[in-house]
Amino acid sequence: MISYEEFGKLRLSIYLDEEVDDFEFMDQIWAGETYNFTQWLRLKSDPKVLRSLALDFDDFLMEDAERVMKILQLPLRQCIPAPEIETVLGKPVETVRRSDRTIYEYVYQGPPKYDITCAVTDQDHLSYVVIMRP
Repeated sequence: MISYEEFGKLRLSIYLDEEVDDFEFMDQIWAGETYNFTQWLRLKSDPKVLRSLALDFDDFLMEDAERVMKILQLPLRQCIPAPEIETVLGKPVETVRRSDRTIYEYVYQGPPKYDITCAVTDQDHLSYVVIMRP
């Protein structure tokens, strides 16, 4: 996986829809860029370093999403089924069932270590991923 230093430099600028400056997420205030449900966020207290990257595969061109995953050095793709995600990330530490999808929480041991959340639809494809520096 990509180093913390390189991860921290990533920006969503090529897809920029909206810049946010007071975005509340996980009991913190963030700055960053959004594109619909895709959010690349930096703590407002440390606005130069990306700490959370959420990618909505259903809202991106497949080749653009694949490019992001390649930059992250994370071999996930939109149509990857849950068992293959487990091959990449290990066993989930938590699984939550929603109406039309299952949410899997992982702690990627790296190096470096990341907290990764994957949403897999009932059609068994990855639709959403959140990657956070712990």
